[in-house]
Amino acid sequence: AYQCLKAIASQGGPMYSLQNKKVLVLGGMDGTGRALTQMCKKARAEIYFCAPTHRHLYVKNIMGVNPLPETDWLPQVEGQLDFVFDGICDDGSRAACRALKPDGELVRYGKSALLREKEMGLFGPPMAEHWNNLCNAWSSRVHSVDVWDLFRSDPESFKDDLKILFQQLK
Repeated sequence: AYQCLKAIASQGGPMYSLQNKKVLVLGGMDGTGRALTQMCKKARAEIYFCAPTHRHLYVKNIMGVNPLPETDWLPQVEGQLDFVFDGICDDGSRAACRALKPDGELVRYGKSALLREKEMGLFGPPMAEHWNNLCNAWSSRVHSVDVWDLFRSDPESFKDDLKILFQQLK
């Protein structure tokens, strides 16, 4: 979750200032999604969260965020969001991209399970190729967060990030 916020902060804005920003967390019912939701709340974002209908009261009253249907959520937020954090990466993130404002940013996390090098995608090319095409089309507006890649590429920075995260949790 912390690395997702860091990905958008490195694009110029302060890390914990999402005031007046609209954020959607896709795949938010797992631990990473919930942590991301809490961190965005701390940053004062207006948060949208997809959940099964029977969980909407919980999402609204306990988590304090705006619930959206688990499916067919796009019409309610299309073109309105500043950031989408996509932990599902369903449909190649096309719906997530459509939900963004023209200057919005997409952060895909947890993608390692979807992007096996040799696994074929729906229309033939490997899933990794679909991901690369999306990144090339959106370049600076799409961020990919894979914790293991970050750890392998820069372990010292990763340690520093963990220290900051643990301070945030106090």
